[in-house]
Amino acid sequence: MAVRFGEVRNLLLIPILLLCWLSFVTIQWGVADLRIGFAGEYFDQWSKQKSSPTVEDWQRVHSTLLKAEGLTNSDHPDVKELLGKLYLVGSGLKKEPEEYIINALQYYQQAAALRPVSPYPWAIIALIQHTLGRYDADFDYALSQASYYGHWNPDTLLVITEIAFSSNESALSLEARSRLNNNVSRAIVVQRAKVIALAKKYAVMETLCRQYLNEQKPGKLCN
Repeated sequence: MAVRFGEVRNLLLIPILLLCWLSFVTIQWGVADLRIGFAGEYFDQWSKQKSSPTVEDWQRVHSTLLKAEGLTNSDHPDVKELLGKLYLVGSGLKKEPEEYIINALQYYQQAAALRPVSPYPWAIIALIQHTLGRYDADFDYALSQASYYGHWNPDTLLVITEIAFSSNESALSLEARSRLNNNVSRAIVVQRAKVIALAKKYAVMETLCRQYLNEQKPGKLCN
């Protein structure tokens, strides 16, 4: 039986529409990536200068990232992570920073949900929970995910080490304490100088030497 022209047209219409939709999404994400790059330049500048952003710069980056979020239908994990980072940076501009810190937490949670195998957002979630004094199931879960996926990731290990050095052990579960200790032990291997700097910052050099460096031949460091 001959296939009618209308049926053929309808069959061809579906892949054409699909191709148009994919092209549209690709363009949207490409524009979003450009906005992410623009925002990243500001973060790099603040980091190199070791300075806080001005209110105007913060608002400019915030607007840029919100536009990128809209372009990607809120599905881009990098946008979520940068918005979380921006709110953490912005918390330093506020007399009462808790609202910004909570906003940062929510964005990092969204980033982790979109890309659950990425360890760094989980580590920051645990750090924010620690900052807020929330040593609950969400803290333990974030710490476990960061530890699992970031077993030897230098940046992740450094964040977890900061939690370990600045936390009150009595507030932590036994499982969380064990994870923190194991992560610090690994961090010493890959980030030794930065771990020592953190220990000095939080005045826990004695603990570092006694608990973590006893098998690392510390030499004059702990004498």
